[in-house]
Amino acid sequence: MKKKIIEKVSTSSTSGESDSGLPETRTSDVGKNISVEVKPKTQRRRFTAKYKLGILKEYENAERGEKGALLRREGLFSSQIVNWKKASEQSAMKALSKKRGPKPKANPLQPKLTALEKENARLKEKLRKANLILEIQGKFVGLLDANLDTEKTS
Repeated sequence: MKKKIIEKVSTSSTSGESDSGLPETRTSDVGKNISVEVKPKTQRRRFTAKYKLGILKEYENAERGEKGALLRREGLFSSQIVNWKKASEQSAMKALSKKRGPKPKANPLQPKLTALEKENARLKEKLRKANLILEIQGKFVGLLDANLDTEKTS
């Protein structure tokens, strides 16, 4: 037997809010409160580099028991700390490995050179195929010439 859910709606307000200013709730005979408020879609949090460095420093300086408290307070996970630390170390290594001096200027003719090299490779392949065809035809021509020579001598 199915239970029929009966909803009680406050008729004192037509704006979807109760007299207290809170969103209107509906109560069924099952005893569940259902909110009719539409919640906006949540967005991911984005952390700035300054915030990440500050948290990393605070995490490094914290004692063992304080690290978990820091993560709970900030709403973070230990995996985020590990990823941030790894990224920080990689960027530091990249910064330290930079070469000194002016950066080499790109050759303005490089795109044209690349196109010409590609065309050259295409034409070389086409020539190789043509030479192969001529070689095969030359062998047949050579066989025909040999047959003609033997017929003339006999």
